[in-house]
Amino acid sequence: MRLRSAAAAIVLITVPACGVTLSQEDKLADIVYPFYDAWRWEKIPSLAMRVAPDDRSTFVEDYQSTVGDVCYADYEITEINVLEDHVTAEVAVTFHWYREADPTLVEAQVIETWQRDGKAKPWYRTDQEVVAGFMP
Repeated sequence: MRLRSAAAAIVLITVPACGVTLSQEDKLADIVYPFYDAWRWEKIPSLAMRVAPDDRSTFVEDYQSTVGDVCYADYEITEINVLEDHVTAEVAVTFHWYREADPTLVEAQVIETWQRDGKAKPWYRTDQEVVAGFMP
């Protein structure tokens, strides 16, 4: 019995010491991965929630008009970089997509800008720049 109590005490003492503090990049990753999953699976309401409120209706219209017969096969986030101001970030993503009429896989590398109004505010995707390849 005494051995169990000692083991439990050790666990209670060491667990808080092993606490992990997430970096700003890790916290943003928890937001951007579900966003790109929604992009891949065309879950428009989930996508719209991570676009700046003033841009949502335009984003949804643009997304629906450009997707058409496009299928996103995969994506890979290659870098998440929260800038020194802590309210702006750049996310590098590689998309692989094809059209149903032409199953040739196309690769596009993009840099997306994510911003928030303050450190405790939510992140929103505000811009996308294609740096290699082509996005529909």
